[in-house]
Amino acid sequence: MGFDAVTRRYSLAIFLGLVALAAYFQASGIGALVSGHLVPSSAPKIVSGKSSGASSLPPTKSGKDVLARNAFDSVTGPLDGSTKVAETEEPAPKPAAHFGADPYQDAACAGVSSSLITAAEDHAWSFASIAANGEDKLRRIGDKVGAFTVQHIGYYESENHDIQPRVWLVDGTSRCIVEMGSAPPPTAKPAPTTTERPTTSKKASQRKELENKVKSKITKVGDGKFEVDKSGVEMIIQHYAKLAGSLRGKATKDGMKLTGIKESSILHELGMQSGDMLQSINGFDMTDPDKAVDAYAKLRRAGKLEIAYSRDGSPQKVEVQIK
Repeated sequence: MGFDAVTRRYSLAIFLGLVALAAYFQASGIGALVSGHLVPSSAPKIVSGKSSGASSLPPTKSGKDVLARNAFDSVTGPLDGSTKVAETEEPAPKPAAHFGADPYQDAACAGVSSSLITAAEDHAWSFASIAANGEDKLRRIGDKVGAFTVQHIGYYESENHDIQPRVWLVDGTSRCIVEMGSAPPPTAKPAPTTTERPTTSKKASQRKELENKVKSKITKVGDGKFEVDKSGVEMIIQHYAKLAGSLRGKATKDGMKLTGIKESSILHELGMQSGDMLQSINGFDMTDPDKAVDAYAKLRRAGKLEIAYSRDGSPQKVEVQIK
């Protein structure tokens, strides 16, 4: 077999062998170059840790440089005493508030009146219509009334406690009380504590007489449908506290739970009972205290009321047409 024939027959093997040989020499050359850069030709000289006295720093245990810089507190400044820190004066304490032991003996708030006070077990639901300085607005606990702040709406534990809710205002040093009705004149002085209060039987008699007057203005025209004379509505607004009696409301996830509805009450006349869940009035959600307050301002001018509530999970509705 000639040389040309052998070459043609084993050309592939010869070619692969030449490629392998070239790769070997190339790898060897690159390895030599890398080792030349990484490995020094001779070991480096080790410099002694001792240096000349001129360039060395004297040993010290003082921290004055750290104190002078005070890098961790830019407000206070240096702590080495080089800079005097200005002393801040504390504000003078406010005078302590002095309130009477019995809230029901507080003086009447001069020039302040209320046409409606609604008290609930959850104070967030309590609100009152308070008029002062010619402005009549719905207010809740924490709201401002001139120079005063609404401190409490509803009731306090006291031997003089009765069923009528009230509003207490504070100005930081004193507290006064607002009852439903006309406002005392600005120069009014608190009534003497010896003033005789109406007896319980007398109050009950007055409330019963008022309830009968209002009921005479209500006419049932159908199942869950009533007509109320406008004068009856005005009587309810004017004497709300007396007519409310023992009525209480408690916010729940299912609505406002009503308790204390007696058979002689106006709500019972409209078919409602203790334990009913008030849900909405004219579409206003009564489970939201903010919406309930907004609803009151609009409902006072409404000509018709649609009250949605539930009893033992069953939906109920009352329609009241104001004539």
